Amino acid sequence: MRSMLARKFFGNALRSILLALVAVAQTAYGQSVKIMPMGDSLTSGYRQYVSYRYDLWFDLSDAGFDVDFVGSAITTDGSPNLDWYPQYLTTFDRNHDGYSGYRSDQLAEIARAVAAGHQPDIVLLWAGVNDIWAYGAGGVTNARFGLHDIIEGLRAAVPGVTILLALNPPYQQDNSEYIEPLNDMAADVAAELDSPASPIILVDLNTGYSVATMTWDNVHQNRVGEAWVADRWFEVLANILPDFDSEPFRINAGHSGAWYDPATSGQGQLIEVVPADQFMFLAWFTFTDGASDSPFEQHWFTAQGNYTGNTAELILHETLGGRFDDPQPPATNPVGTATLTFSNCSEGQLTYRIDIDGRQGTIPLRRVIPGSQNVCEQQKAQAAIALEAVDINGGMDGTWVNPNTLGQGFLIDAHHNTPGETFIFVAWFTYGDDTNSGQRWLTAQGGFAGSTAAIDIYETTGGLFDDPQPVDVGPVGTMSIDFTDCSHAQLSYTLTDGGPGNDMTISRLIPGAQALCEELAGED
Repeated sequence: MRSMLARKFFGNALRSILLALVAVAQTAYGQSVKIMPMGDSLTSGYRQYVSYRYDLWFDLSDAGFDVDFVGSAITTDGSPNLDWYPQYLTTFDRNHDGYSGYRSDQLAEIARAVAAGHQPDIVLLWAGVNDIWAYGAGGVTNARFGLHDIIEGLRAAVPGVTILLALNPPYQQDNSEYIEPLNDMAADVAAELDSPASPIILVDLNTGYSVATMTWDNVHQNRVGEAWVADRWFEVLANILPDFDSEPFRINAGHSGAWYDPATSGQGQLIEVVPADQFMFLAWFTFTDGASDSPFEQHWFTAQGNYTGNTAELILHETLGGRFDDPQPPATNPVGTATLTFSNCSEGQLTYRIDIDGRQGTIPLRRVIPGSQNVCEQQKAQAAIALEAVDINGGMDGTWVNPNTLGQGFLIDAHHNTPGETFIFVAWFTYGDDTNSGQRWLTAQGGFAGSTAAIDIYETTGGLFDDPQPVDVGPVGTMSIDFTDCSHAQLSYTLTDGGPGNDMTISRLIPGAQALCEELAGED
């Protein structure tokens, strides 16, 4: 696993050791890692100077690392002295996203777009000096908001990006006394926003830095300063680059299950993945939009299509005109697109476009059930999977329907959280008579034993589409599911609102989706 938040303050004495170890590390490192240098003139280069990027590129190349500098710019803010940088126009990789004079809020405005365009694995983020230069003490606050927005933008485009965040070196110009509080703030932001899936690692460009010997104008690095700064970046990169997977992350059967955005708890998505066909089905349980004629009503969509690598491009559908647990045929029509991208087994994002009303946006996704990423991780590692000898297992995740009432159905997410503990989550997309849309959705959850789950049914109301508006959740009945095999189950329910109960046989919606269940159960 890549390093989490840490102050990677390596001394020069370690550099030769790291170089000696790199050759061994390359056996686990098989493709170019994209690195995006991002910042102001200290990144872009200024006047005759190219910046630390020149020395860092050749440090990494000489050490045997296969990296690709990416970014939207290939020039500096000036005219480089080619005597100082003899390979600037030949073998040096000039791409970057450094812009002279940019404050952190200006970098935040472009962060998502440049990350989406270049898909960096690692971002070298060096920002903040122009904030305090422009605003003094107020620049520290400006940079705090700017760094938050930069990191949010980078992660929106590349959920698993690793961010190396620089602690600024001293300088001797306007407002230089605010460097220390600027760096303290940057460390606080890193600690606050660091996550295992998208680590933030501090790079100390302050300790040991000399303005007198390492700058030419008391701010920008001279050749001595550029080489010194490059060494600091290199020491951290050499420590983390061998940990990057030699193969890109890929969707697998273990991504099936329940997902949601914690900011809009009370609505979410259930996903089914069929690797044999590289097919994905999604059910999205949400509410009508606040700007609609009928806000606060339950609403659901479905989406389906193929995936490749870590991305699924799906067609979004809306199904209307059905009746609760009734064979009346509904009508299903395409209404937009949904793109799902996963950075690992626990985190991803959903980018949607709804053509009927122009809504579009991006929703971060996390697992509903803590620990339910275990099957995904085991599939990724292609490790042997040993589970208790119970009938219900993680392979039963996915979409189930009653063949007599097509157009409505159930999505199931079942897992052993820890040895001896079980949890199953069921989302039921159906219809109701008391809403303008006619749609209704319910959820059920609880433990299971053997082949049977006896769980409570809940209804969630009062929400708005992709909005943190608090919702109301209350019990409305009970449900029992008894799985006869990996493709069939008997489901019964009773609702407390006076409606009828029913018993039904449910089966897999997608042929072949039972393969993982059979593998986990040890069936032929």
